[in-house]
Amino acid sequence: EEEQEEGGILSAALRGGSERFSFSMCNPPFFSSMLEANQNPGTACGGTAAEMVYPGGELAFVMSMVEDSVRLGARIHWYTTMVGKKSTLKALR
Repeated sequence: EEEQEEGGILSAALRGGSERFSFSMCNPPFFSSMLEANQNPGTACGGTAAEMVYPGGELAFVMSMVEDSVRLGARIHWYTTMVGKKSTLKALR
């Protein structure tokens, strides 16, 4: 049985320890719930909960990716993600 990296978003893609990737590009889920997603009627939210929701929202998802980048090191050369909320960007700084 292959050993899987503990936790993180990218763990399932990096089983076994030998595979490497040039980059990871992400459009993260922006919301912590579908209720939050539906609060802005001017936003076209056509995705499913699996696409739009992550526990803790966008900030928690991006922070998990940052933690992955530290834990996984050089297995992925370059990490990039879209940030859709100014509040997330401010918290990441």
